[in-house]
Amino acid sequence: MPPQRSGISTYSLALLPHLARHFSIDVVTELPWDGPPPEGVLSVLTPLQFASGAHHYDHVLYHLGNSSAHLEIMRLLGAFPGVVVLHDFFLGHVVCSPESDEWLGGSCLQRLYASHGYQACLAYEASQQCGDDHVIWAYPCNLPLLQQADGVIVHSREALRLAESFYGPTDAEFWTLIPHLKQEVLPGPTDRSDQRARLDLAEDSLVICTFGFLGVAKRSLLLLEAFLASSLASDPRCALVFAGSAGSDQRLLNRMRRAIRRARADGGLLAEVRITGWIDTADYLGYLAAADLAVQLRSSSRGETSGTVLDCLAGGVPLIVNDHGSLREIPEGCALRLSEACDTAELARALESLARDPERRRRLVERGRREIAERHRPDHCAARYAEALHHAGEQSRRRQQLLTPFRRQLPEDPQQIVKAANTLGLLFPPEPRQRQLLLDVSALAEQDLGSGVQRVVRSICQQLLARPPVGFRVEPVVACSDGLGYRYARHFTTTLVQAAVDQLEDGPVAWYPGDVFLGIDLSHHVVVSQRAYYAFLRAQGVEVHFVVHDLLPCFLPECFPPGASERHRAWLDVVLQADGAVCVSRSVMEELKGWRLERQLAAHESPYRLGWFHHGADFQRGTATVPTQEEITAVEALGPWPTLLMVGTVEPRKAYLEVLEAATALWQNGATFNLVIVGREGWTDLPDPDRRTLPATVAAIRRHPLLHQQLFWFDAASDSLLQCLYQRSSGLIGASFGEGFGIPLIEAASFGLPLLLRDLPVFHEVTGGHASFFPSKASRQALSESIARFLEDISGNAAAAPGHRPAPFTPQSWSQSADQLVEAIGLQPGADPAPFVGAPSLAGPDATMNPEPPAPRPRRRQRWRRRLSTVKERIKRLLRPAHHPTPFSEPVGTESSPECLLPGAEAWLQELRRQR
Repeated sequence: MPPQRSGISTYSLALLPHLARHFSIDVVTELPWDGPPPEGVLSVLTPLQFASGAHHYDHVLYHLGNSSAHLEIMRLLGAFPGVVVLHDFFLGHVVCSPESDEWLGGSCLQRLYASHGYQACLAYEASQQCGDDHVIWAYPCNLPLLQQADGVIVHSREALRLAESFYGPTDAEFWTLIPHLKQEVLPGPTDRSDQRARLDLAEDSLVICTFGFLGVAKRSLLLLEAFLASSLASDPRCALVFAGSAGSDQRLLNRMRRAIRRARADGGLLAEVRITGWIDTADYLGYLAAADLAVQLRSSSRGETSGTVLDCLAGGVPLIVNDHGSLREIPEGCALRLSEACDTAELARALESLARDPERRRRLVERGRREIAERHRPDHCAARYAEALHHAGEQSRRRQQLLTPFRRQLPEDPQQIVKAANTLGLLFPPEPRQRQLLLDVSALAEQDLGSGVQRVVRSICQQLLARPPVGFRVEPVVACSDGLGYRYARHFTTTLVQAAVDQLEDGPVAWYPGDVFLGIDLSHHVVVSQRAYYAFLRAQGVEVHFVVHDLLPCFLPECFPPGASERHRAWLDVVLQADGAVCVSRSVMEELKGWRLERQLAAHESPYRLGWFHHGADFQRGTATVPTQEEITAVEALGPWPTLLMVGTVEPRKAYLEVLEAATALWQNGATFNLVIVGREGWTDLPDPDRRTLPATVAAIRRHPLLHQQLFWFDAASDSLLQCLYQRSSGLIGASFGEGFGIPLIEAASFGLPLLLRDLPVFHEVTGGHASFFPSKASRQALSESIARFLEDISGNAAAAPGHRPAPFTPQSWSQSADQLVEAIGLQPGADPAPFVGAPSLAGPDATMNPEPPAPRPRRRQRWRRRLSTVKERIKRLLRPAHHPTPFSEPVGTESSPECLLPGAEAWLQELRRQR
């Protein structure tokens, strides 16, 4: 409300007398109100006065915008839900401001996570390192606020489109589209002349105005440049007026002033160019009456509806707009519409055309006034408000009826109230909400053993967290250790992606219809023990899929510990009862198809989705981390002769013993080459009798006479050491008796290493045949001969030094691998990470005046500004009433109160507390 300087305060004041025909109204405003209440208002209350009697009101209406002036409203919304008028869909500039830490609770990263998950947190940290605020333009940061509301009113279809793009289909019961109300204004000729005289504008001048704050988002630079490039600039009877303030963007204002001075100095600017700064209502209406033509352009729409555009239509000012955001909704014929990314030449032509065509201006005015009279009449809009408020009130009363059982016997234990809120939150999903892709990382979160499967899980998780599927947020989860169910793996995830988001609780998973569960990790006992939970999820509308890494324990039981085959079969039984499976290769998928056919599951009534994807390379040449001196010394210890590399956990299936015996025979015959093994010893938790040939393999390596001379074993190699070895080696041997995929193959290929592989279908699939193969059941003699020929081939290509050979084939990246996986479960891969998408920039459409990018702010200055602002807010809070819960309040669960509040259950918790 006034005296706050904003379009929302003007709109609120205009709505009140028309809404008063339907309700008795009290107004709540934080700033002092002097004088009698506004027209249609009974009394003006402070937030404290409202809070003390909020339960007496039938309806509460909140006006919400992207300004720190709305922090008190956000705080009240958390305690007293009502209908929200969302004037700006994007609220990041207030929700992520330093002041919000004290007003809304938590940190900026916590609030970003609450609205958009880990992707927004990663984007924010990246943008902070660059010293900019692009991420705030990329994310609305409004989800908890919307979920606290009883309903949401917006003024444009653009706002609904944005809601659908971030949160999925909109519910007509929750969202209401009401045109922005506007009273038709008919200034007379006398008024126009008087205003021109008062504003020092010549009566015969052609006055072109643009209204509102100056900024890159308003394309102010483009308008100035287009005017200077047009013939109007050289006409002294023309005037271009920027009727508004540049706010805190002093850099933009200085650039515009310098451009004006240069144009005058060059003699090309004879027209007046006026930048008014902030103007009061009288001057605003004066310029509106004096204008012959208005230009209102936008970029990077925040879902808002331009009140100044409607003022121009209502006031009879011919209008030029571009095809962006809610401006697209202006009916044809009401304004001259330019292309969305219009350039200087297009805008200059439009200015000249409309300036010389008074008849066309008259038609635009006539059609614009008709549009205001038909769709934006205040009484019609107020009636729509009344309908929306009554409907939301009816929905609220229905929710109250659901609480009847709790009213009779509300528990005393606060944790029991939290449990009740969680139950209600699951039964009645919040609106709006994001669908979740739940990634089971139970084994990796418990212990990262560095196995091939866990490398896949880790890499895919990192990709999906940074770039979720369209319409989803990604949440890693872990199975409960004490029964059925899963919990969010927030502590694990923040460590995995190195995000500085603290105080996130590993609370129970809140699942809703439309979510997708993906068992990407491999943990036999977890999956078998959670069989009933998966069936329950499916019954509730949650799709359940699993990643199948291989079927090897079933086909090669002799290569695995006793009991492994039975455990894998039990795991497969659960997998085949889900909605689908994604295999790590086409070969594994064909094996799984055959497995289903043998068990007559293919003809099962419910459809089963089968797909496959390929892994990516963990790292590529040129992205290596810096090795330590110890690692460099270890690599330098290798002799000058060819080096053959084997990578993978040391276990019977990898055939290390067979390759070592073949290599030993070659060494005994005088061959000179290195054999380097990289991989930890497997199955160390099992007794030797259960380790098959592994004890013999380990003994043969450690007791070999050429160990540390031509045989080397790195059983704890870091990624940097492994990359050094890839660069130093002459070729890779893949001798496994069976694989689901074979990550070392594509890693070695990315460094240009020739490959010698066992003749397995999956190796042909992964390499596309770009390798040398030896028979799948080769004897030791045959394997020795294959290695000898491989060494001869390497020697024949000695011109290409190790680490500088062209790759035999190009492996895909982990990003491409994640996209394949997402498509295999029927989802759409996400777009590129969004921190720099959609944000206005001086390098955007207005860049023809050679603007410089904004200078990054020093991180130290940012930290001190945030600390100073936090101290100020804490002092203010000492003078405020007790803190009310906010939509961004931190989770209920703590060390002393382990029950965590589910996402979306906050409104139910507040209602139960009020009932109590």
